[in-house]
Amino acid sequence: MINTYPDGLVANGKVNLKTIGMEIPFDCELFDGNVLTLGLEYRLTNQTNIHSLANFDPITLEPLPSIQDFSDTLSFAKDATRRTWSGYLQDIWDITDTLNLTLGIRHDQYNDFGGDTSPRVGLTWAFLKEASLKLLYGEAFRAPSFLEMFTTNQPAIQGNEDLDPERIKTYEIGLSYKFNKYVTSSINYFYNDIKDLIVLHIVDPISQTSRYDNFGNAHVQGIEMETKVDFVKDNYIFMNYTFQNPEDKN
Repeated sequence: MINTYPDGLVANGKVNLKTIGMEIPFDCELFDGNVLTLGLEYRLTNQTNIHSLANFDPITLEPLPSIQDFSDTLSFAKDATRRTWSGYLQDIWDITDTLNLTLGIRHDQYNDFGGDTSPRVGLTWAFLKEASLKLLYGEAFRAPSFLEMFTTNQPAIQGNEDLDPERIKTYEIGLSYKFNKYVTSSINYFYNDIKDLIVLHIVDPISQTSRYDNFGNAHVQGIEMETKVDFVKDNYIFMNYTFQNPEDKN
């Protein structure tokens, strides 16, 4: 028997990923018990200096006599740049001594796939001195990564430059209780509605080649419980348990 790969399949990939940015926040007390926060952000992310080494052809998997450099010919990724401009607004209002309302909205604009707006609202009611009820609703998104968009020259995985961001709507209700000055416990129920989930999807059943696609919709619900024990300033222990039940909606 001939050993096609006496040293095994050997591959080494490396990229330089650098992110720089700036944020300008501004707080303003509109009236007693109400604080408005405005902000602007800018982020620049660069993927450069991609190196690909392998002892096989990245396309055909044919063995090679030695490890070779494919950085300039069959690199596993490509140089990429992402610029993000963001603006956000949040208003925190103590309606009464026991009722607090938080409203927020954020917009992110990307140069490579467009923009998205994410609203958020939260209501907290301290119905007892030791207990409070929390209601939350929010929307968010996740931009496709460079890996998901630009992976190339591989027989198993392909990137997809036409990906849309994942989008999620979150609903949460929580109850917290302070037993004494040391011990606080909380229990939360959450429900997440996820759309345009980015997953690896088989596009060629013969070669088993997969590509990143917006192929998934899912619902995730669950319960989270936590107990926190404070000892002295900035010293505490906590216990946390989370149960979640994901459901594929495809």
